[in-house]
Amino acid sequence: MQRHAEAEAAAHEAVNRAASPANAVMGWWLIAQAWEGQGQWADAKLAYETATHRVIGPAPAWLLDSLAAFEEALAARGGLRAAELEKALRATRAPEAVPRIAVRIEFDYDSAALTAAGRAQVGELAKALQAAGTREYRVRLVGHTDARGTRDYNQALSERRARAVVAELTRLDAALADRLDAEGRGKDRLRVPDAQTEAHHAVNRRVEVGDMKRSPP
Repeated sequence: MQRHAEAEAAAHEAVNRAASPANAVMGWWLIAQAWEGQGQWADAKLAYETATHRVIGPAPAWLLDSLAAFEEALAARGGLRAAELEKALRATRAPEAVPRIAVRIEFDYDSAALTAAGRAQVGELAKALQAAGTREYRVRLVGHTDARGTRDYNQALSERRARAVVAELTRLDAALADRLDAEGRGKDRLRVPDAQTEAHHAVNRRVEVGDMKRSPP
């Protein structure tokens, strides 16, 4: 743990001193690795988000492979807990932060039906949205698919999946209904544009939670 903490401090220093965007990406990747090593899954998630959003041009293969491995490990762990999601959602409102967090919510193949793991992750998200730090905010849920299939089909599928998440959230807590918006982006915003493996495709399939705005009184 001490070594990971020291690595985190060194990586932050590297980001602060980075002379190029590529070096900043490497620094955020190192921060993500350090936080993952400390079991700080939400912090690691946001650091990976920041690293990938700072890439100019095609993302390097080492970053995409590392991101895919992280997502697989997080899925095996059971995803993010409610307190971790709440922390991440509050962090996305900070200056310089990535404006959303990509949550891996599992669905049946070629379907908008949530798997058991998907329902469990939505359940944690519902608890996070009920927490004191997030309950006064309106949230947009944006569905994304992988690159396989036609653009029109994937657009419709991503919309159905986003609406399915909204439906499950409101089933768990009817008070959330007025705070949620759903939309789909199909395969237009791939995190791994040239996905070659199932792990890469899984990174592209996600529901982004964010764009939080204070609800009117």
